[in-house]
Amino acid sequence: MGSNFVRIAGMKKTEQKIIEAIYRSSLKFLEQLSRDETLETIVDEAVKLVNGNYGSILLSINRELVRVFASKQIAYETQIRENGNTYKCFETGKPVLATIKEMQA
Repeated sequence: MGSNFVRIAGMKKTEQKIIEAIYRSSLKFLEQLSRDETLETIVDEAVKLVNGNYGSILLSINRELVRVFASKQIAYETQIRENGNTYKCFETGKPVLATIKEMQA
């Protein structure tokens, strides 16, 4: 299958594929979506981009993190620890990506 994208000078093939995947994901938000469809689309597309198994969205409600959507039931069963990566991200405003090994440590 050929690409409809112009190759950017100096960009590696893997980088180009990532940019194309992000672009395709972004197209899904051009149509009107309900709140629930938006949450589901955000998680589904993010999971695809990072080759994950499942994902969830947490929002700050009265300075407390509340899970408002998860793509699998196991995410609803996961506790949000105050010293864990989720709170680290919440407090610093910076994303945290962790491998399975890091999560098990």
